[in-house]
This record gives sequence, C-alpha cells and structure tokens, in this order.
Amino acid sequence: CCCCCCCCCCCCCCCCCCCCCCCCRRLPIVQGGSFAYISPVLAIAAQIKATHTFASEQERFLFTMREVQGGIIGSGLIVMVIGLTGVIRPVLRAISPITVAANIAVLGLALYAVGFPGVAGCPQLGLMQIGWVILFSQYLKGVAIPLPRGLGKLRVFELFPVLLGILLSWFIAWLLTISGNYNSAAPEVQAACRTDQSSVLYNSPWFRFPYPGQWGPINISWGGTLTMLAGALPAMVESLGDYFAAADIAGAPVPPPGVISRAIALQGATCALAGAWGTTSGTTAYNENIGAMQITRVGSRRVIQLGAVCAVIMGLIGKFGGLFASMPNAMVSGLFCVMFGCICAVGLAQMQFADQRSNRNIFILGFSLYMGLSIPYYFGDFTTKNGSGPIQSSSLIFNNIFNSIFHTPAAVALLLTLFLDNTIPGSDQERGLHVWRTLVLDAEGKQTDWWEDDHLNRVYGLPFNGTRLYQR
Repeated sequence: CCCCCCCCCCCCCCCCCCCCCCCCRRLPIVQGGSFAYISPVLAIAAQIKATHTFASEQERFLFTMREVQGGIIGSGLIVMVIGLTGVIRPVLRAISPITVAANIAVLGLALYAVGFPGVAGCPQLGLMQIGWVILFSQYLKGVAIPLPRGLGKLRVFELFPVLLGILLSWFIAWLLTISGNYNSAAPEVQAACRTDQSSVLYNSPWFRFPYPGQWGPINISWGGTLTMLAGALPAMVESLGDYFAAADIAGAPVPPPGVISRAIALQGATCALAGAWGTTSGTTAYNENIGAMQITRVGSRRVIQLGAVCAVIMGLIGKFGGLFASMPNAMVSGLFCVMFGCICAVGLAQMQFADQRSNRNIFILGFSLYMGLSIPYYFGDFTTKNGSGPIQSSSLIFNNIFNSIFHTPAAVALLLTLFLDNTIPGSDQERGLHVWRTLVLDAEGKQTDWWEDDHLNRVYGLPFNGTRLYQR
C-alpha cells in the first residue's frame, strides 16, 4: 500500500511540506500547494516593493512573507465560511454531468503547455518516460509476478506503472549523465536531460521543521486577504471537478452538495494552516493524484491516508525534496502527458449520464471547452505583454480577483457551463440530472436526506456514524 500510494503522490507531494489527505470529504484526494496563488503573491510583492522602503532585501523579504501569510490565512477563512454556511449549495444543485465533464476535462487540457514541449527538450528521455508508463499500465497490466513461498501472484505492473517508469527512466538518465553524453550539449538540453542540474540536493539541510510564525508576526489585512482571494476562489473551483472525478474513479456515488460544502470548508481550513506555517500558497485538490488513480486503479482511502502521512514525513527531510528536484524536466513532462490526458478522459466520461446525441449538450460542452482554453490564454498573453490583466478598474483588488478568475480554465468552463446548461431548455433526462439525484427515496418512495441512505452514509458519512448523530 505504501509503495502504491507513493506512486500516486510522489509527483506532487514531495515538493510541498504542506500536504494532507482529506478524509472529511471521505474521498481519496490529496491537498497541496496551488499554482493559482502565484499571481496574487507576485501582486502583493510588487505592491510592497513600490510603496515601502527597507534597510535591506532580507527585511523586505520578511515583511512580504508576513503579508502573504496573512492574506492566505484570511482568504482561507473566507473559503471555510463559504463551505460551512452552505451558500454554495444552490450552485451545486445546478451542476449536471455536462458541467462536471467540462470542468474536469479542461483541467487536463489546460496544461498542454507543460506536456510535449517539455518532452521535446530531451525527447529520448521524455518519450521513454511516456513509453514506460503506457507499457506497464496498459500492455503488461495483466502480467502477474509469482511471490515466494506460495503467497500468490502480484500484478506489479498494474499497481506501480508510474513508480516503475520513474525509476527506470531516472536510472537511464543518470547513466547517460555520468557517462558524459550531455557534456557538450546546449544549456537548455542539459537542463532537460541531466540529473545533476539542481544544486538543491547539496544545499538543502537534512531536516527542517517549519513552525507557525517562522517569518515573524503575521500581518492580516483586508488588502492582503482580498488579493489572495483571487487565488483561493479559482483553487476552490478547480477542486470541485476533482471531487467528482475522484468519486467516479473510486466507484463512489455522486457527492451530495452537503459533502462538497464540507470539503470546501476543509480546504479553507488547510489554506489557513498553510498560511500559518509560512508557505506562499494555499491548497487545492491535486489533479496529478486523480491522474495517478486512473492509471493505477487504486482509489482506497486507507492507501491515500498512508501516502499522505509518508508525504508529510518526507516533507520534513530536506534531502528528499532535493532528490526529486534533480529529476530531469523531460521526465516530469512525460508524466504530465499521460496523467493529464487521463484527467481529460475521466471528465469526458461523465457525459455517459447525459444524452450524448443531443445538439444542445454537444454545443454546451464544445463551446465551454474551447472558451475555457481560449479566454485564459488571452488573459495570460495580455498580462505577459502588458504587465497586468485586461480588466483594469480603479480597484486593484477587484482587478486581481477577476483577472485571476478569467485566467483559470476551470473557472471559465464552470461559469459558462453553469449558465448555458441552466438557461438553454432541456429535460432532466437530456441533462443527466435523473441520475444525479442528491436526495434518495426511502422504502415508501418518499424523498429523504442523503445520510439516511445506508450506502451514501457509509461512503460520505463521518466516521463512527457522526453525520447521522450530528443531524439528529
């Protein structure tokens, strides 16, 4: 179980010491740092640099970190309130399989820029990584290795395709590096191919224990909170698609709105904890973990919980993070090609519940997917060329929030599908809502709450029958 879980989590957990397994939502999901927070953090840093004077760069760094920490904590608490109050439940009840299909699929498609372009930097290594994973997960998945002493057989290729692919590719890359094959190559080729490009392994300490307030007294302000909310809201939207995808892969029922609200509240709490511990990012559900679950077909909560504990322990070992930092870029991009492709396919598979021959559904899905990629590309390209997003009002906080939202593919796809799917006429059967009932029927055919259904309560109820005890 431990090896299988490390396979699921290694590509995303080892680089961030703030990692947790979200058991309160009762799905095999791992939370970790989110790229959605990069733009708000840079906005805070730029504003501080332009409006403050410091005696040294170290002093400016500490002041910026304390401001970012306060913003992450404040925005995390707002997200937690959104989940606890249930204000998002009306939106969740309007979600259909079409909305979820577009939201999940765009999560994988939106990361095309980090896929094959990275593989092309060192094609012999990147293509090898792709080939190993495909070979083990698809062609050799039925091959079982006999265990000693008559203990049976183990389908090692089906269980550990990603881990085996990483180890083999890494070993070959190391041999090519020490044999001098890349000594005369261009710098960009060496960065993509060599295993000794990073000095992090040598400079990182063996052990490092982060603690709350390690950068000094935390500064919580409304300006920092609202700016970081521009990252917290898109990260929350991205997690919505992961909840449905994880449920589908694990064979669990569709998560009821109350369960998703509980998950959002937990995500807000983990964001606040991440800020208190001194990170520069809040948390979100990891897409990479969803892709690994699809490839390995491992969706056990116990496995993910054990893997999360291992990830936290490994996050305290500086050398372990440095070791993974030495992984060639082409290998990472090769893994992305396989995993993010699986995420896209998991999303499109949700259309099985809706009428796939309906022109209405085809239009909504196609339009939302295309615009979910096109609009964020425009916002990103505009920001790169002009230094700020296309939304420019007199309020910097307003600009940061909405530029970040429209720069996030999952947020754009969710907004478009929610609007179109709930305004264009269509029957429940056509939309797939007849399958996704959040209320169940009792023995007399009357509607009742989800926790009264034994199967739903066993999957999504709190441990020790806590949900029914709380509701009563």
